[in-house]
Amino acid sequence: MAYSSRGDGPPVLLIMGLGLGRWAWARQVPPLSRRFRVITYDHRGTGESEASPPGYGIEDLAADALGLLDALGIARTHVVGLSMGGQIAQVLAGGRPSRVERLVLCATSPGGPGAVHPDPALWGEFLDITRMPTDRGAEVSLRLVFGREFRDRDPRTAALVARAYRENLPSPETVAAQGLACERFDGAALAARITVPTLVVHGTADVLVHPDNARLLASLIPGATLLLYEGAGHGLIIEQARRFNRDVAAFLGSGGREATAGGRAGG
Repeated sequence: MAYSSRGDGPPVLLIMGLGLGRWAWARQVPPLSRRFRVITYDHRGTGESEASPPGYGIEDLAADALGLLDALGIARTHVVGLSMGGQIAQVLAGGRPSRVERLVLCATSPGGPGAVHPDPALWGEFLDITRMPTDRGAEVSLRLVFGREFRDRDPRTAALVARAYRENLPSPETVAAQGLACERFDGAALAARITVPTLVVHGTADVLVHPDNARLLASLIPGATLLLYEGAGHGLIIEQARRFNRDVAAFLGSGGREATAGGRAGG
């Protein structure tokens, strides 16, 4: 498994979403590594990590993350998970609580029948991006990943990131395998067993993972703090990077006492 480690201090494992490599944390690693040891990695078949046959689930991807922590000799870490990475993080925190210090769940869902699932046509378009011509794939990812507010405010950055996203996607087979893992995930019972301090962060304009999933997660996880970023889409770690980094650093560093400073708390 390909990984990177930067900085000193308490460890923080950043777990990326479907189809994305560790490069996508580029706006988080430099500021967070000033206070923490920041660890990022590529999922199987993504970035520089080798692919594996399809049929794996979120639990298998969580086992990959645990294997990395074991290899690095890290017994306990903060965990920040985005989208599919948030589902992996739920498995870690709910199933192996002794390994997780504090938890941040971003733009993600507990899955299962109680969750709000994306429109099938929209989800299918998202999973099909790897099969599209580069320009068309970049246009679709731009529309699905970012909120309109960000696209209007900073169209050049949004377009550059969307194109980089399209150009760095893994094979269609890997995207399909990870998409199926997300579709099959049902973590509601697991979320209810999470006891570590948890921050749930979501954009109100997310069309891939509806913000009601954040509200559901916050209601399932005892004592969880909910932050909603008004107008942000699924790519809120880029759209509101400064705010997100500040909120995450405050939560991990202070137990969440300052975490509501950067966004709107509550439902």
